[in-house]
Amino acid sequence: MSEQRFTVTVGGADVVGVLHAPESRPSPCVVACHGMGASKDSDKYLLLGRELPAAGLALARFDFRGSGESGGSHREATIESRVADLEAVLDHLAKCPELDGRFGLLGSSLGGFVAVQVASKHPGRVSRLVLLAPALDFGGNRMRSLGDVGLDREDVRELAIVRLGPEMTVGSRIDERRHNPHAVAGVPDASVQ
Repeated sequence: MSEQRFTVTVGGADVVGVLHAPESRPSPCVVACHGMGASKDSDKYLLLGRELPAAGLALARFDFRGSGESGGSHREATIESRVADLEAVLDHLAKCPELDGRFGLLGSSLGGFVAVQVASKHPGRVSRLVLLAPALDFGGNRMRSLGDVGLDREDVRELAIVRLGPEMTVGSRIDERRHNPHAVAGVPDASVQ
């Protein structure tokens, strides 16, 4: 496994990330999108940085502008700036020779809302979407912004139904010993050695 730091510039500020790549390459990649007040260095992303490469999948974790090591002000961060950050990270990762071009998004809390927006804008680029306690229901104003990208509540429910293992779907408690990390990147178990 290798760990590489990367930086992309978005709106005049640096967005800092880390790519954890497995030994078998090229590989699909899960991109972790943290929530408000969190960072790429949250315990769950550090754990996934060890576990996913061991399972043959890359993990990219990054800080949105105004969070963690990234530049910019937290007060100036918006949904639109976070969408732009994630799109820039995906552009960068698409050029990495360690990766095969298949991407899944893992969004937690506000990062889940951002992941839904990016997945809806780029359906050919994002093959899987996993949402952990996503902040999808902000009330009328925020749901209107989902409508702005062509989604309604039923579309969000369909996007959020991602199989994590034989008996697990979003909404179930995930048991680390039984879940299938390959489902996040859309890879059958047998195709990753």
